[in-house]
Amino acid sequence: MSHREPPRDTLPTGTVLGRVKLLAPLGSGAMGTVFRARHQELGRDVAVKVLHKHVAADRELVGRFRAEAVAAARIAHPNVVEVLEFWHDEYGNAHLVMELLDGEPLGDFIARTAGKDQPDVPASLGILWQLAGALEAAHRAGVVHRDVKPANVFLVRGAGVKLVDFGFAKTVAGGPLQALTATGEIVGTPLYMAPEYARGKPCTPATDVYAVGCLAFELFTGRPPFVSRKAVDVLLSHIEAPIPRVSAARALAGAAALDAFIARAMAKAPGERFASAAEMQADLGRLRAALGLPGDLETTLPSHVASQLHTRLSVPDLPAVPRTGDSARAWLFVAAVMALSALALVVWALVARWPFGRYFAPQ
Repeated sequence: MSHREPPRDTLPTGTVLGRVKLLAPLGSGAMGTVFRARHQELGRDVAVKVLHKHVAADRELVGRFRAEAVAAARIAHPNVVEVLEFWHDEYGNAHLVMELLDGEPLGDFIARTAGKDQPDVPASLGILWQLAGALEAAHRAGVVHRDVKPANVFLVRGAGVKLVDFGFAKTVAGGPLQALTATGEIVGTPLYMAPEYARGKPCTPATDVYAVGCLAFELFTGRPPFVSRKAVDVLLSHIEAPIPRVSAARALAGAAALDAFIARAMAKAPGERFASAAEMQADLGRLRAALGLPGDLETTLPSHVASQLHTRLSVPDLPAVPRTGDSARAWLFVAAVMALSALALVVWALVARWPFGRYFAPQ
């Protein structure tokens, strides 16, 4: 009987899995750890998502993991992360090999723009346009993402938007992904969850359209449409609460047009939303034109956003350097204290040890 090596939670640098050699961990989540790795046959650096030990032991979760590879690989779009292969070895280790992205999640962009009361409307519209294109390609391939959120939208240096993490994806009508989730099961993030999905009803492409509407509101205001410490309250807000307006939170040029776009994307009834991601993308083009912005959108990021991203990724944060004036005043203070201390010691020596010290000594 051959020895069966159990799956491992943490794999050391240098571990070879299939055709990839792990170089360094990039991050970890509930499902697994993502590593920077070297694909030994392709001769290029890649990202490898390795399932945690307890996850790899669950056949259903491994099936969902394999379905993620199938879902992403069947789309083949410049704004969707490229999946190269899925590997499940005889020792129970399961991993997914993807293109390595050099950039930052959308949440970082939101934090430094709308999060600081400085929303970048032109760049945000461009990001939404690319995201809608990625979702249209997914929907045409029969895949609904179901977890569109800032952490799953990546801004790539020198490229553009990349939609990532199809771990919760589901096919619209049958297929290998359909059987992996039970009827009424809710997966995803409550902050961006469509009303019908929050009720446990089947998801459709309109589910992803709603999530893009939520992202649009956050891109222009710095916060999701509905926020609460309790997830159930957030879900109820998606179902019952009025759709929030950008114009009520920010004094932006064209806020009324942004409100109209978000109101349609976040309509409570799926049939009242954009009929497709392609229709949403077309409306974003018209919205840009209405705001006096260029109508032609490239697959790369707007130049100023790409430049900022390049700078952020290329230049490490340096420790703050004290101002010259503050530094000089600090040194003068220290020197004065030292001089006074030295003078006090001299006076003490004169009083205690010299002959005339007896006049000052206690009687």
